[in-house]
Amino acid sequence: MPARAVTNTPKVAVLLIIADSVAASRLFADASIDLVFTAGVLIHVPPEQLERAQREVHRVSRKYILAVEYFSARPEAVEYRGHAGMRRYWESFQDVMEEIRFVPERLWEAGETVVAATHITAKGRQTAIPVEQRFAGVWTICDRKAIRVRVYPSLSEALETVGLTE
Repeated sequence: MPARAVTNTPKVAVLLIIADSVAASRLFADASIDLVFTAGVLIHVPPEQLERAQREVHRVSRKYILAVEYFSARPEAVEYRGHAGMRRYWESFQDVMEEIRFVPERLWEAGETVVAATHITAKGRQTAIPVEQRFAGVWTICDRKAIRVRVYPSLSEALETVGLTE
């Protein structure tokens, strides 16, 4: 999955790096992004590619880098399962962001799943820099309760996993 620009306003441009820093190097010039923001993304980059991804973030940043990431002296799995896991995830996000808004833009039903195209806006707690991102979640519903959500960077990927198209 290549990197893609999530928003580009006169004040802030946000770069979301999914995993492929090589693709980002083809999309963005040196020092072309005012704010490079990552939140729980770099943990998904294989350890042998992590330094390259970090260098890419630095290369494209003109002014600011905001990284809300996990730290461990050694690679380890971090799971967000159950109530405690989801609570831990949201607390880490809320530690650095405020005015967080999740707005579902459109929903698709597909059997026991619901695909939600979602728009997130937030503001850095320390910097007041606005950020926004669009993503799609595939929610699995059982007995009228959400039991799992899988998040995808693009709507087309999410719809494809449940056999739908835009």
